Amino acid sequence: MGETIANKTYVLRHFSEALEKHYIKVYYQPVIRTLTGKLSGFEALARWEDPEHGMIFPNVFIPVLEKAQLINRLDRYILEQVCKMFRDRVDNGLPLVPVSINLSAYDFEVANPIDTIEKMVQYYRIPRTVLHIEITEGVMLRNHNSMSKTIRQFQQGGYQVWMDDFGSEYSSLNSLHNY
Repeated sequence: MGETIANKTYVLRHFSEALEKHYIKVYYQPVIRTLTGKLSGFEALARWEDPEHGMIFPNVFIPVLEKAQLINRLDRYILEQVCKMFRDRVDNGLPLVPVSINLSAYDFEVANPIDTIEKMVQYYRIPRTVLHIEITEGVMLRNHNSMSKTIRQFQQGGYQVWMDDFGSEYSSLNSLHNY
């Protein structure tokens, strides 16, 4: 128990510094199409490489940031790092492969994620088609009507919306179809 409290305290005290000094990095996990075995994109994952403690794993810092209502800062940071990477690839004539980014439930409570993402896409001048938005089914369960509208707005804006961790909550294939 003491270690959990120490981890929480460390995360909260050093989170801003980790963002400023880029101790938190984006790891790109490949997404492979199972039918063909070919790469179809990547998922952007946050990893904290701390100079004092080494790797701080997401199962340590994500719940702390969610509980402290700081997760939106991490999500925005990851979004910006992904957009910077895309801009660099465009500037260097390299191909673009879609990347999915995770949005937490709190992102929808404190801000309008569509506006945040649109501003970032326009600032870095990247195509919307390379950003895929991932939300958990827990986000959908919180406010079905509002989230259905938000998903339509994302889709109308040219973004794909994916459901992350499907089946870990209470959804069925019917509810996935409705979303």
